[in-house]
Amino acid sequence: MKKIRLTNVMIIAVMMCITLTISSCSDSKSSNDEDKMNIEIKIEEVRELTEAFHNFEQAMAAGWSVDLSGCVEHPEEGGMGHHFARPDYLDGRVNHLQPQILLYEPMADGSYAFVGVEYVVPFTILSPDAEAPELFGHHFHQNHHQGIWALHVWTEKENPRGMFFDWNPSVSCAHQDAPVARMLDEIRDATQAYHDVDVAMADGWNAVLSPCVEHPTEGGMGYHYGRMEFFDGRRNHAQPQVLLYEPKEDGSLEFIGVEFIIPFDIHPAQAPPPVVMNEHYHPNEAQNFWALHVWTEKDNPNGTFADWNPNVSCDFAND
Repeated sequence: MKKIRLTNVMIIAVMMCITLTISSCSDSKSSNDEDKMNIEIKIEEVRELTEAFHNFEQAMAAGWSVDLSGCVEHPEEGGMGHHFARPDYLDGRVNHLQPQILLYEPMADGSYAFVGVEYVVPFTILSPDAEAPELFGHHFHQNHHQGIWALHVWTEKENPRGMFFDWNPSVSCAHQDAPVARMLDEIRDATQAYHDVDVAMADGWNAVLSPCVEHPTEGGMGYHYGRMEFFDGRRNHAQPQVLLYEPKEDGSLEFIGVEFIIPFDIHPAQAPPPVVMNEHYHPNEAQNFWALHVWTEKDNPNGTFADWNPNVSCDFAND
């Protein structure tokens, strides 16, 4: 066998190749460590930004006031909770310090636990055929049902499947009725004075939107007293657009509930239904708006959120 003799030049060349290879591996590891550190720094910045929003009322006051979905849970994968959005951020921005959504889990005592954030870019702004947006070294996922790019980040509640996984097995909607009961009580407290219709009118609910409304077989709704400045798309359970009154035999009006309304020109009829108090609004094609009745003051055998109430009539209306 012929022996190969390495010259000094060849030895130096081999050593340089080994050195470069080691250096390249070292640089790659250093780069990966640096990327991981940058992601961790950004996650901490998000936690600092949202620290105050463990208080749900502060989040609402800061602009994350629109419940986009009600409480969301998958029968096998886990939950997401409520998605409270800040609408002015749904403009295509991709900034880790400007999450479009705060995620809340309903608790047994009627409170909301802050569990994470979500970043959203609508398909109307960035086509589903485009390259996926990216934050924290992770690409957004497509949600064709909602028509959005989305990235969940579980900053406040550990997700055993990973911080950026969509579903969190540690999040549940088991107590979703508890916050609704609390909000119903808050509506009753906020509208207590409006059992006197004159007080309600003085406070702004002074537009009589219709004659007394009754269905021949389903029941009634009564009179609708609207506060027109509230017809701006707001979804705040403490700010109903309409107060409902039933005419009585003695000529008085009995306060029986509230109604929430969003016009189609603000929230299009083709869009997913708006949500408040974990309930979806119903489309009213004849009136061109979304509506949700809430029978806070008069029992409805069909349910608190049913449109028609068999216990309400217009027998004593003077229209």
